[in-house]
Amino acid sequence: MTIVGVQLIDRVGRRRLLLIGAAGMCFCEFIVAIVCSRYATPYLVNPTTTGLNGVKAANLGVKVFFIWGSTCVGCFLFTYFFIPETKGLSLEQIDLLYRESSIINSEKYRKQIIASNETYTAHKAGVKFDAADEVHEKSSA
Repeated sequence: MTIVGVQLIDRVGRRRLLLIGAAGMCFCEFIVAIVCSRYATPYLVNPTTTGLNGVKAANLGVKVFFIWGSTCVGCFLFTYFFIPETKGLSLEQIDLLYRESSIINSEKYRKQIIASNETYTAHKAGVKFDAADEVHEKSSA
């Protein structure tokens, strides 16, 4: 799976993969919580099971899958609000993205950076590149 994921990161984008993964895991955890809880992880579900040193198990029952599903909801929200899309950007462009854009608007700003082939050093110096890589000074108008 790691080989497939590494190939997809540059094609699909890290943020989108994280959002899809968190949503998919959340869906699966809630399905397991609702349908299959008696067959999975008996040390957490079965009240007769004892843990290490004879201590009773957690006896969480179905709640354990709701806990894991809620963790996936937290991962989805964290990704949506705190992780920008960096697909196709160089390290300098990622630095510019972090400095000049909010996370929610990162996709639109990322496309703008790619279209103008802009970097942080050129942005700070007031230089802009066009498609033919010719240098132009930014107009201050």
